[in-house]
Amino acid sequence: MQLKMQWKTRAVSTILNSKKTCASKPRLAGQDIDVNYKEEWDLLKSQFMIMRVVVEAHFNSIINLRPAPNDSASSIKGVLDAYQQHIRALKALGRPLEFWDDWLVHEIVNKLSFEARKQWTAPSSSMTNRLLLNS
Repeated sequence: MQLKMQWKTRAVSTILNSKKTCASKPRLAGQDIDVNYKEEWDLLKSQFMIMRVVVEAHFNSIINLRPAPNDSASSIKGVLDAYQQHIRALKALGRPLEFWDDWLVHEIVNKLSFEARKQWTAPSSSMTNRLLLNS
């Protein structure tokens, strides 16, 4: 039982003192966490629950973005700008976006107009060739 409490104390202390935590205030060395363990743990869970809700809101926004109404550069740029806004926000939240590029490209291409999508998926498309060369 004592070992379990020491582990909990060390875990909470490490999390609360880390630079990436959302904790409201830093803890002093030697401060007794055993007494407030449940309160501190509940605080951490609620803060990370809020972060999960924010991440889900960005995912929903990406999925529900309006498609480009036409093939104009400004329409396509509007779609890309909206995606980049959400991608930057997700990166700021520490999400591992470097592994999601296939899904994000799929989502973006599906928001393009039919003609732009057709050009993107054409085997001789300069956009596709550039993507393959950069891999």
